[in-house]
Amino acid sequence: MLELKNVTKTFGTFKALDGLNLTVPKGAVYGLVGPNGAGKSTAIRCLLGVYRPEAGEITVEGQPVYENPEAKIRKAEKSAAAAAAKAESIQPSIAKLKEALAAQNQKINELKAKHTSNAQFMEYEAMLDDGVDLSRLKYAEMRILRKDIQIIFQDPYSSLNPRMTVSDIIGEPLDVHKLYSSKAERQEKILELMARVGLNSEHANRYAHEFSGGQRQRIGIARSLAMGPEFVVCDEPVSALDVSIQAQVINMFDELQEEMGLTYLFIAHDLLVVRHISDRIAVMYLGKMVEMADANEIYDHPLHPYTKCLMSAVPLPDPIKARENKRIVLSGDIPSPLNAPSGCPFRTRCPYATEQCAAEMPAFKEVSKGHFVACHRVDEIN
Repeated sequence: MLELKNVTKTFGTFKALDGLNLTVPKGAVYGLVGPNGAGKSTAIRCLLGVYRPEAGEITVEGQPVYENPEAKIRKAEKSAAAAAAKAESIQPSIAKLKEALAAQNQKINELKAKHTSNAQFMEYEAMLDDGVDLSRLKYAEMRILRKDIQIIFQDPYSSLNPRMTVSDIIGEPLDVHKLYSSKAERQEKILELMARVGLNSEHANRYAHEFSGGQRQRIGIARSLAMGPEFVVCDEPVSALDVSIQAQVINMFDELQEEMGLTYLFIAHDLLVVRHISDRIAVMYLGKMVEMADANEIYDHPLHPYTKCLMSAVPLPDPIKARENKRIVLSGDIPSPLNAPSGCPFRTRCPYATEQCAAEMPAFKEVSKGHFVACHRVDEIN
């Protein structure tokens, strides 16, 4: 019935069971006696699977306790039965939710049908996708979504843990999401990411303080790419780097986008860098979007007064054009976001402001194809 063969169990240097042998026939009653520390409880716990012995074998009716295929089958069947029962119990709730969803979809389709003749509506309708409201996601759901959304931080000096090697920094997302079961696969992925951002494999065991600013930012970029994201937020990723290193990092962003099909949201103060890397540019002021258009369009034909001011500050390489360029200097300071002005947030510094600007916030509307502006007097001042 029950048999223990040369069972050994140790705790550190203490050997609780030392080659224990015991055979208990079916139907028999065996007593196990001994002083405290003799190993009685340890033997029972090994029998029950609480402890796993380092050596020896424990069998019940000829089947190993720790590798019993029949026990595994019974456990799997029990789990499957419980899952099936749970699935069956929630079917009524699922049916009700499907009915409610169908009703909502019908209402949406009825509203859409009223506007199918509107060409502009249909154009924007074609741009819609099955978006996700991030504010409504639970922690576990958001954690799953983070695989597709990553960030590259502004300061490469403070965004890397000084106590971790490069290998650990890049591999941390892989460990958190448990993507690789073996250390060899994990290390291979880390070295692949390092090579992709221009780092040598010899750097894997070094610490962040041993690298220059540009190399540190490359480590941060490799970390953000570890999960294979689709969307990357670049929070001023080159502002802390010198100009020559900025060019290298920006070119690397372009190459990575071509190789991996990435989507970037590039946040920066350097207008020339933004123009180089962006397809479309959006300009914000005090939490409001004031203008958005294609990169070349917004540089060549800015329409909002604030955008005009920004573009006039961009340095020009041609000295003749630079002398002809008239810099627009704004009066006053940026208001506090805690006490933002009424209506248009830019009105306190805008030379074209009127009473209407103080009374109401201008609509963010399309004034030409793909060019959106929030200004009451956009037609008058352009």
